[in-house]
Amino acid sequence: MLAKLRARALTEKGRHDDATDLLLALARSDLERGHQDPATLYQLAEVFAAAENYDLAVRLLRKAETVSPFEPDYRRLQRFRMQQELAENHEGYTSQHFNVRYPR
Repeated sequence: MLAKLRARALTEKGRHDDATDLLLALARSDLERGHQDPATLYQLAEVFAAAENYDLAVRLLRKAETVSPFEPDYRRLQRFRMQQELAENHEGYTSQHFNVRYPR
């Protein structure tokens, strides 16, 4: 639990590589114990989406959904797809404090 909270804090600070390393180590540890935690995979997908690696984020999301005992969250998948489309086809405005992206 503490590792996941640390990864979340690292992500919010923009340290995506450190968060990724921490979550990958946690996922490997889970696999070695013969258990996959879908929450780790979901969080890892969010880290990759925050780093604008949407293809990998979608693959991790689908893997997490196969392991999870709960219904798939199609809204999250839709959000990742929308973010990917916006990242690929956007116009933007950058000020001293903000970087705003909007569809063309």
